[in-house]
Amino acid sequence: APARMRGGLTSLYQFMITAGILAAAAADVVLVELDDGWRYAICLQVLPALILLGGMFCLPRSPRWLVQQGRSDEALSALLQLRDERSAREELKEIVANWEAIGRGGTWSDMPRSTKRVL
Repeated sequence: APARMRGGLTSLYQFMITAGILAAAAADVVLVELDDGWRYAICLQVLPALILLGGMFCLPRSPRWLVQQGRSDEALSALLQLRDERSAREELKEIVANWEAIGRGGTWSDMPRSTKRVL
C-alpha cells in the first residue's frame, strides 16, 4: 500500500479484527443455547474462509515474486492493476533495485543450525 494509506489501513485492519471478535461472541451467545449449536458455529466459520478462498483468485500475483522469477513485464502489469502508470513504474524500479542489491535469495541452509550456545 502507498505510504499515505498505511496508517488508515492498519487502523481498519485492527477494527475489523475487533468487530470479528464481537460478532463471534454474539453468535456464541445465540448458538450456545441450541442443541448441536457447536455444529452451527463451525458451519459459520466456513463462510468467511470460503469468501477469502474465492477472493484469492481475484488478486494479482506479487510483483516482488515476479521480479525474482525474472518476469518484470508481468510485475509491471500486476502493479498497473493497482496504481497509475507513473507510480507503478517507480515502484517496479524500487523492487528491481532491491532485488539486485540483495542478489540471490536466501536458502534454508543459510539459517543457523542452533540458537543455543554451548558453554
